[in-house]
Amino acid sequence: MLTVSGIAGLPEIHEGDDLAALVLERASLSDGDIVVVTSKIVSKAEGRLVAAADREAAIREHHQGGITGYRAREVVTGPTTATLLEEGMAFAFNPSFAGLKIEDTFLLGPDGLENLTFDPGWPAADVHGRKRPLWLEAQASS
Repeated sequence: MLTVSGIAGLPEIHEGDDLAALVLERASLSDGDIVVVTSKIVSKAEGRLVAAADREAAIREHHQGGITGYRAREVVTGPTTATLLEEGMAFAFNPSFAGLKIEDTFLLGPDGLENLTFDPGWPAADVHGRKRPLWLEAQASS
């Protein structure tokens, strides 16, 4: 039987952190258990990070969402788009940079925004009071 579980309580990892110690302090391990750590978290601990994209330039490379309805985008949103949103409208928000894209579709209702594409089963982080999906990291099979 295979059981997969996350390790609760890991802090944000920074360069120089003892990743093995942080995992061992929080994991309940038994003989034969296998610990898998993503390359991203190892890279963070080792200080091997790449600077984030220049947002000012990246926002012009791809539209950032827009009003949606019968077509994928009824109105495409870019850095200078000014569109009035009204209750009952659906719109997509997809911040994009080279090689990276996250997309959500929202409905503007009487109580504010309802995220129509949020999957409660997908790992997420709280960002400014709203759940945002965490990255999916695919490993190449050998």
